[in-house]
This record gives sequence, C-alpha cells and structure tokens, in this order.
Amino acid sequence: MTAFASRLASGVLEWGVRASLVLMLAGVALGHLGFQGFPEPDRLVRCGLVLLIATPMARVGAMALASALARDWIYVAITTLVLVLLAVTFFLGKVV
Repeated sequence: MTAFASRLASGVLEWGVRASLVLMLAGVALGHLGFQGFPEPDRLVRCGLVLLIATPMARVGAMALASALARDWIYVAITTLVLVLLAVTFFLGKVV
C-alpha cells in the first residue's frame, strides 16, 4: 500500500467516525433536552449509525480509487469485488 493510499484510508475512516459521532451526540443531546422538531433526535442518531456502518464501505471505495490511480489493476479488481459484496450485504441486510 502506498503512503497516499494509507493516508486516504485512514482519513476516510477518521472523518467517517467523527461525522457519525457528531450526528449521534447531537441526536442524544437534542433528545435529552426534549427537542421534538426538525431534525428529530432519533433520526439524527439513526443517520449517525448508518454513516458509521457505511464508513468501511467508503474506505474500500477509496482504496479502489487509490489503486486505480496507481494503476494496480489486480488490487482494483479485488477491492471492487469486496465493495460489491459489502454493498449487497448492506442493502439486503443479510450476509452473502
């Protein structure tokens, strides 16, 4: 793995976790304060959880992109296959 790919992968994971944390904490805080307007607190928490679950998929997609830029076509094929399997599992809600 190149230094660029490593930084990209860690950046995607870091910012995905940070963004999901912000959403979930905002939902919990608004729910604790009794806020029931828009956005609804439980929806913020759910969006944070979905983002947290989708973050590894984004990392695999970023790795496929980094591999394509490095012209490592075997790794592109492998990461694309992994991405497809993750997406199918994510959208169907069961293990393939």
